[in-house]
Amino acid sequence: MRIVKINNKIKKSAVLTIATASILITALTMAYFVSSDSVTNRLNAQHPSIVLLEPEWDKTGQFMASRSEPGMNIPKDPYAENDGKVSEYCRIKMTVTAFGANTRENDGINGQKRLQSIIHAICMSDEPTERFVIVNNDLSIKLLNNASFALSNTDELETVVSDSDIRSVTYYFYYMGTDEFGNTNSTMKILEPEESTERLFEYVNLPIYKQDYLGIFNLNYSITLQAESVPAEIFETAPTIEEFKEQLR
Repeated sequence: MRIVKINNKIKKSAVLTIATASILITALTMAYFVSSDSVTNRLNAQHPSIVLLEPEWDKTGQFMASRSEPGMNIPKDPYAENDGKVSEYCRIKMTVTAFGANTRENDGINGQKRLQSIIHAICMSDEPTERFVIVNNDLSIKLLNNASFALSNTDELETVVSDSDIRSVTYYFYYMGTDEFGNTNSTMKILEPEESTERLFEYVNLPIYKQDYLGIFNLNYSITLQAESVPAEIFETAPTIEEFKEQLR
């Protein structure tokens, strides 16, 4: 992961958080889930600096993943933290990638459906099970079930299909925070040094039955997260999503 300079005042610091599923069929209801995780690129303290953390994944999720069974909830709890010395605003970029997306033509499921299935396996809470997002057939987000973040109406859906049969989709989630009634704020929420966002989501659910995998069975995939920040001093007042995006261009 590389650090990308926006200008002298704006920098990005990325933490790559990857959940890779390598599913082997041993019976109609048996599968194995293998994951890995890495943390990179903390910026110098005098610059805006943002990192992604996953404490529950580090504590239990990675060990559960190595011996997972169908129906298990694998903790994946990413959130961004301001580990610099200046106040800032941030967004979290999420890219979901399916490897070998169209290799099993006889199951009647294309790469887009496979991505939809992977995205719908990302969940918010155990009781009841609640999907993090619900996406349409074209992979655009129909519903976001996290009131602390918001989507931009002008972000174009980023989809990639490579020659090596790899398909991916990218989304941006802007940290807004909530008001006293639990409603999403209309402007972005400032992060003071050592403050954190709410968790973006909580876990990845492994479906029980083979037919529910829609291609996750026997298919590698990754969920890549990156935090991007802008110093608060650039803005006179709390920015809207579009004002924040303008500073990243």
